[in-house]
Amino acid sequence: MLIEVKVPELTEGVTEATLLGWNKKKGDRVAEGENLTDLETTKVVVEVVAPAAGTLVEILKEEGNEVGEGDVIARIETDA
Repeated sequence: MLIEVKVPELTEGVTEATLLGWNKKKGDRVAEGENLTDLETTKVVVEVVAPAAGTLVEILKEEGNEVGEGDVIARIETDA
């Protein structure tokens, strides 16, 4: 099953962030809850964690890209 990795809700009053870089690369196995990337806003750095265990099959946003709440930034193929 293909699972989307989305930008989580950011801090109040902030709707955009900069993707700082990926901790995993395409084809890597990931565990549920594992930190995949960090997003920097004007106020905080937010972790984006894997919503499920599986293989990171697609990265849609690269380091330095601006992203908004709810944007799909990657996809994970689960074993289910």
